[in-house]
Amino acid sequence: MKPTAYEWGLKSPADHFPPETRAKVRRETARQTKQPFGHAVVSQEERERRVRLLNRAITRAGTIRALARALPADETQVGRWAKGRNAIQGQPLARILAYLGEDAA
Repeated sequence: MKPTAYEWGLKSPADHFPPETRAKVRRETARQTKQPFGHAVVSQEERERRVRLLNRAITRAGTIRALARALPADETQVGRWAKGRNAIQGQPLARILAYLGEDAA
């Protein structure tokens, strides 16, 4: 298969993909939320507390996969929570607390 001008570096992505072929994106959705992309502001201490709770839940379940099945949640997402890449918020946090048998306080 012959490489395109974009693959050779002769055209930019904007040149290679003209506006009429691109998907229409609604940008006002992110602006409507209080925080960019819908993320809530959580202090570093609270984030660390939530990761400690998650680690206790993983220890109780045995593995990340077992915890993901028990919650139910996606195994990849649970791994991201454990590494601190994503904050644990809302329903997943409530499910972890329920799994551990603790109150939300």
